[in-house]
Amino acid sequence: MAEPISPEDVVQAKLTAIPDAVIEAFNEMIAKGWNGHEAIVRQPDVVKAMRERDPSLTRYKIIENGLLDVEPIYRARGWAVMYDKPGWDENYDPYFTFSLPDKS
Repeated sequence: MAEPISPEDVVQAKLTAIPDAVIEAFNEMIAKGWNGHEAIVRQPDVVKAMRERDPSLTRYKIIENGLLDVEPIYRARGWAVMYDKPGWDENYDPYFTFSLPDKS
């Protein structure tokens, strides 16, 4: 009999559902953008890096399958992660900010 997923298991389930190319692309972008305090990862850049690793990952497939929803995975590994996208009257690329968690 199937059981509902627990909060403790959801991050691992999400990780197994995301292709390696996605995690590899984020890891590369974080390392590349790291300034000692944070890394800003622009969504178009990480999508391009994903598609370079796995051409079967179309933009539609990435969005439709929630492959950009990596925040819980990286938070579970100790990162503070924020995602920002433009409001209706703004014009900029959506981006993720990865930083060290606040120790206070």
